[in-house]
Amino acid sequence: MRNFQEILDQTPSTVAWKDVVELEHMDERLPCIDCLFVNILGINEENVEWCPNNNPPSVEEKLAWIWFIRPDLPVETLPQVPTELKKLIEMWWLGKMDTWWKDITECAN
Repeated sequence: MRNFQEILDQTPSTVAWKDVVELEHMDERLPCIDCLFVNILGINEENVEWCPNNNPPSVEEKLAWIWFIRPDLPVETLPQVPTELKKLIEMWWLGKMDTWWKDITECAN
């Protein structure tokens, strides 16, 4: 798949499962994205679809989608990522998802 800037410039609306990086951890990323951006991902048998809530899509929705399909690109995306998504990506890379979920749950209460 392409690099971050190419994906940002020409964001695909669907991606085949075979092209999703770290597919084995997709089930861990999906609820995180749903927590921050409700229902922007559509799961199909052959692919995953990006269904942004805003028209045009917000930068945050676009960056969340890119991180979902390419979680191997966080270093390139971090300078442009909003705070909540940036924290998620950082915690993902640190292996501290339990802490992220605890923090996000406390903020909701």
